[in-house]
Amino acid sequence: WDVLLIHVLDPDEMQAPPAGGVELEDVESGELVHVEVSESVRAEYRDAIHGRLESLRRAAGRSGATYAFVPADWPLEQAVLAYLQRRSILTE
Repeated sequence: WDVLLIHVLDPDEMQAPPAGGVELEDVESGELVHVEVSESVRAEYRDAIHGRLESLRRAAGRSGATYAFVPADWPLEQAVLAYLQRRSILTE
């Protein structure tokens, strides 16, 4: 079996919101919370998201799987077809 881990993530999730005030809504309660986002918080977020992506890539590799990051705004078939072609499972 060829195992492919496709990680779909919205491009907006790759970046913290711009510095300044942000209102977040709790999806369970509907409560609005005001948060101040500083440049240091943005840097921490960038580091955390990149660390998480790298952690998933390494975990997939240890399991013998291929990790593929796919932005949510890409057609899924674009990523899957490219993988199948690289593995010579599907020819052009």
